Amino acid sequence: MSIVFVGAWGSWLSAIVHIMHSLHINDLICIDASETETMKSFHNLWITTYIWHGIYKVTPEDIVIYSAATPHSIEVQTAFSYIHTHRKACVPMLYFEFLWEISKYLFTIAISWTHGKSTTTWMTATTCIE
Repeated sequence: MSIVFVGAWGSWLSAIVHIMHSLHINDLICIDASETETMKSFHNLWITTYIWHGIYKVTPEDIVIYSAATPHSIEVQTAFSYIHTHRKACVPMLYFEFLWEISKYLFTIAISWTHGKSTTTWMTATTCIE
């Protein structure tokens, strides 16, 4: 079983990949259409990466997390097809659905609404780490 991230270069999805990696979850697979600096950084962390869709074959055991930009990718469509053919219990999830699920088990601080979210998030994260 792997956790497969489709459209992994996006800021939200890449952050979730980093969270999973920091929790020592090792069987991560990142897929995207182009080789970006984010995808290179995953490769440098020994996270399996695939540049372009259709190379990695999703299995019924995989957990598929995808960005809003990739709902029609072959990996996501295959994962959805497994729901009926293999009675898959874990349905593919958009990144915010997965974030909702993991936030149930982690201490979570949400920052939203107006200007300065990035700065406030950085200050909060820096304070929490130190």
